Amino acid sequence: MLKLYTICVSIIGLIFTSGFSYLVYQETKYTKPNHIAITAFTENIKFPQTFIKEVKLKDIVSLENENVKYHGWIPTWALEAGLKSLEENKSKFATVSPVLYIIQEDGSIDANTSSINKIKNTIKNTDIKLIPTISSFDPDGLRINLSNMEFYNNFVLEQVDTFGFDGIDLNYELIYQADKENFFEHIKKLSEELRNRGKVLYVTVLSKWGDHIEYGFASETRNVHDYSRIAQYAQQIRIMTYDFTSQGSGKPGPIAPIEWVEQVLTYAVNRVNPEQIALGIHLYGYFWSPGQNTMALDYRDISQVRNLYADPDYFFSSKHQEAALLYTDLNGKTYFGYYSDPHTIKARINLAARFGVQNVVFWRLGDDPL
Repeated sequence: MLKLYTICVSIIGLIFTSGFSYLVYQETKYTKPNHIAITAFTENIKFPQTFIKEVKLKDIVSLENENVKYHGWIPTWALEAGLKSLEENKSKFATVSPVLYIIQEDGSIDANTSSINKIKNTIKNTDIKLIPTISSFDPDGLRINLSNMEFYNNFVLEQVDTFGFDGIDLNYELIYQADKENFFEHIKKLSEELRNRGKVLYVTVLSKWGDHIEYGFASETRNVHDYSRIAQYAQQIRIMTYDFTSQGSGKPGPIAPIEWVEQVLTYAVNRVNPEQIALGIHLYGYFWSPGQNTMALDYRDISQVRNLYADPDYFFSSKHQEAALLYTDLNGKTYFGYYSDPHTIKARINLAARFGVQNVVFWRLGDDPL
């Protein structure tokens, strides 16, 4: 999940790749291609010194890891694509989390429950658990619900009971520091009621890699997201380990550089049982161009870009373990971006396994090449 729902909506599609595309790479030094004019970019782009350049696209790399379980979010605005991906890859997932509930600024809850039967039909006769997500991107709306905790908790439990959910996932991306104790009282009581029903509570959190860091975004929320306290009540903590370089950044950069992901995992496993952690993996890309709004693209659209525009330059950063692409569109505008490809995803799955983390969660399922 991304930091703001408005950002989420702007993303055309974020995909999960199972491993039916294998890339063979070789080390190469990066040199600026003569056929692309990138003069306007020279001050904004700092290319890693060493890249792995793609030279073959027809073998297969498997993303399977017997020690790691897969989970996936599906936003309602991409439900059909997400369910299609899920239908084709049922054996790979332990849970699916459609984002069915959004807390609004006035505290009301936008509930999209009309698709529940369709989702249930997709996972029928499988072991996939249905754990819908409740998202909040406005701290004022969340505060209203935390201040009316009994009513709000009863609403959540009523939804679980009515629709037979296996649990609930709470994704509160902006929380006031002053609401911290209310937040923990909320998840404590909700967890107790869910346990009594044989259900689970998952909590999605922002990435943290230190307690004494001046975080540039959502610092109050990160203070509220005390991993060790949340772990007392949540069966799974889902860490959004992406947007290190956000869509709103003025300069290109890796979305989830592997060295940073490792720092986040190091911080997390020192506070939480690794078996409770789910590492978030991004399945999208950001593309920058001087004077243009940053584009968020899914893997399918990035593949179309590579096929549509003449001689695009594809690279894989051996430092950040993330794919990169430089191209010029039909209007002569130059774009450079980082994104997830199969090798990117594989690196993060393997990293999770190395830390003893047994779960990864993907934003988002759908529009993928499975």
